[in-house]
Amino acid sequence: MVIMKATFRAAALIDGTALYFRSREGRSEQSERLDYEALNRKLIDVSGAVSFEPAIFFTTYDAQNENQAKFLAFLQTRLRWQIEPRPVWEADPLPKEAWERGERRSEYIRFDSSIAFALGRLVERRDGIIVVTDSFGLAQPMLAAAEYKGAEIGLGFFSRHLDPRWLPIVRGGDDKISFYDFDEYDELFGRKSATTTKRGTTLAHLK
Repeated sequence: MVIMKATFRAAALIDGTALYFRSREGRSEQSERLDYEALNRKLIDVSGAVSFEPAIFFTTYDAQNENQAKFLAFLQTRLRWQIEPRPVWEADPLPKEAWERGERRSEYIRFDSSIAFALGRLVERRDGIIVVTDSFGLAQPMLAAAEYKGAEIGLGFFSRHLDPRWLPIVRGGDDKISFYDFDEYDELFGRKSATTTKRGTTLAHLK
């Protein structure tokens, strides 16, 4: 009798607004833009899954922005990501009037509550979940998810932009949450990795 190995089911919950703005910070050239296809491949690779069921991309959007509409369509059709878009004034904790005055708030908007809700719904039926965020507000929901079902919970982001309060968790040694440092993955920006660096090298940014 052949015993079939159970499929490893994984999901990805991505704070698209945080990812977009932080990936562009300090990078001015078009060639230095984040390659979302490369990111999808890397996330699937580190998760140990064949594909994500599902990958959900939470983001703000402007209905008048044609380039953004094309980008979201690309994520849906090419990467098979599910999109959870919210108008900026709906996602922003400040009232719409403040946003309309031109205050650049959108890059600081986070989708912690939506991601935490999705995490709670998925953890029952997934073997692993990767959360892409820089927000420390998701630390407790992620730790609780790891302890509740023993699921493999991972955090993915650029260590140089990660909230420093994550430091004792990702460096704590208890392995409750795995950390995937995007600063170490040159291929995410179309560059070949020259050498393999040990995990934790760029965590020096977290002080």
